[in-house]
Amino acid sequence: MTGLPHMDAASRPGSAGAAGAGFGGTGGFSGSGGPFGSGVSGGFSGSGGSGVSFGSGGFSGSGGSGGSGPGLPTAPGRGPGGGGGSHAARRDAWAWAGMVPKTLESIAASSPSALEILAPLAWMTSFRTGGPAALLGRPGDAEELAGLASWASRNGLPFLVLGGGTNLLADDMGFRGLAAVLSGSFRKASYLDGGEGGRGASRILAGAGVRLSEVADMARAAGRSGWARLRGIPGTLGGALVMNAGANGTETGDLTVSVKVLPVTGAGVSGAAAEIGREGAGFRYRGSDLAAAGVVLGAELLLGDPAPEEEIRRLERETLDARRRRLPAEPSAGSVFRNPEGDSAGRLVDACGLKGRRIGGAVVSPRHANVIVNAGGATSSEVRALAALARHEVLRRFGTELEAEVLMLDTRGVPYPWRTSAPRATLSGTAARAVPAARW
Repeated sequence: MTGLPHMDAASRPGSAGAAGAGFGGTGGFSGSGGPFGSGVSGGFSGSGGSGVSFGSGGFSGSGGSGGSGPGLPTAPGRGPGGGGGSHAARRDAWAWAGMVPKTLESIAASSPSALEILAPLAWMTSFRTGGPAALLGRPGDAEELAGLASWASRNGLPFLVLGGGTNLLADDMGFRGLAAVLSGSFRKASYLDGGEGGRGASRILAGAGVRLSEVADMARAAGRSGWARLRGIPGTLGGALVMNAGANGTETGDLTVSVKVLPVTGAGVSGAAAEIGREGAGFRYRGSDLAAAGVVLGAELLLGDPAPEEEIRRLERETLDARRRRLPAEPSAGSVFRNPEGDSAGRLVDACGLKGRRIGGAVVSPRHANVIVNAGGATSSEVRALAALARHEVLRRFGTELEAEVLMLDTRGVPYPWRTSAPRATLSGTAARAVPAARW
């Protein structure tokens, strides 16, 4: 098994260990047990420290949000704490963990498909945060996807399929495995009935990489109104099916006939692709059983009830206008938490007085309390810390445990667990400075 250098919670930067005064203060973020030495005088994005010295320096060194360390890309052209997100800086960042590009190139050489090295996930997610994926493939059909998944398993690599990246928070240190972005036939859709141009059609067959906006376009062209109230939801069909994305009383599962799934596990591909009916998909509020079944390849969808084009366009305009009024324009992943039964996560977070609360570049949107935005230069760690703070305050004040709707992944592609104890944070003022524990 080839594998990649292991970075568990006790050894990666940001893990437990002696932390200093605060998340953005003079204290260190790498701790005493990490691969960067025992010193903690450098800050994650704080003011102290001597840069990346593998000893007393911190993760990104001195100088606050523009320190001297190389940094990992949070947006094209810049890093979360260092001087930028250039290709050279990304190579340096992975070299810290022992994951030198030559090692990756050697591993990638045996892949059945062309792979990219150190592909920046920040450019592929709506939060615009996160480090690079060690390897990235772009399979164009189910056969190529299966080949990559099996190859990853044989080489001891975690495997992650990326959709539109609109409901995902990647780790600041990236993903130490093989990520796949669906392309080719996965981005195609066709009518299953109806006349020329799909007029009057009631069903379509769509690949997992098709954007929801394209599905809504096809429904309107067919004279069907089923997807009008879902207009504006970002991302691709695969992710929408897994999360049962919805809005305005309509969910993706309501318009699904069947889903085609490839059974991919940690051991690779365990069988042939299977078709799962709507009842077997386990659709529920913001969730389904599809992720446990494997990787979604595509689905047969209903287009809804017939309606005049003018009526469909009116519904779409109303939906988009309401969405623009309610949601912020800054980079985000939409709702952070699922709504608890009989209540609203946004109302609970707002009632805790957290609108506008900031940790680094991550801010609870003043427009919608259940949305955390990247106000500029935010890191994934800051987003997670702010989400943990909001969840803790809601639990403390109302006794309600909020569940995350955004998928927050560590470097292995495993969702971060919630902390059991409160984040140490100062709640006075606009900016809250928190010291993360090993994970939250």
